[in-house]
Amino acid sequence: MIKKYWYILVSIVFVIILVISLVFPSLYKNYSEKFSKYSGQGIITKPQEALIFVVPKGQGRPKFDYPQNKSVYTSDLYDVYDIPAQEKIEYIVAQFQGWENISDSFDKYLIVTNDAFSSSQKYRVAFENSSLFGENPTTYFVENLKIPNIFKKEKVEKPSSSSLIEMGFSEFSKLIGRGDTLILLPVIEPPEWQKKDENNNLLVAKIIIRKI
Repeated sequence: MIKKYWYILVSIVFVIILVISLVFPSLYKNYSEKFSKYSGQGIITKPQEALIFVVPKGQGRPKFDYPQNKSVYTSDLYDVYDIPAQEKIEYIVAQFQGWENISDSFDKYLIVTNDAFSSSQKYRVAFENSSLFGENPTTYFVENLKIPNIFKKEKVEKPSSSSLIEMGFSEFSKLIGRGDTLILLPVIEPPEWQKKDENNNLLVAKIIIRKI
């Protein structure tokens, strides 16, 4: 009996949200975004404590450690890089405005804007293999916040082929339009938290297209 009433209650809530989404789309947009793993608007940061990045000169995997342990890693066996305390960019939530070509490269600058920005900003997206992006070429995902997806635990769906290099600019550019909300995750490549190109623009590791 309890289970029956539970299903009825869930159905009523579902219908109410569906009506809101159809009659008041802007209200539903604000509501549905609360279900996102990537909440907020603009550049979302969090404090990052000071660390060291340790790279073995022989076999072994690089790792992070704390500065107080630096003396353990002798220079004959390790390269040690200091990473100062800083505000680490977790992700950027902004609205798509357009593209900008980059000379002598198939890469593009993604132009975005947001009320939290004083002006539009641009971020570099990889459309070719290069030493700049290395093992972090740009990929894309879709965050589906449409009904009934908001009731699912996992809302980010990875497409069968998410590499922008494989897809190419002409095909990928068809997936987004002016004003679409995008979540951008920067390239993290120690010892840099956020890697930039020669023009001081952040590199994008992942583009998440929000669908509402």
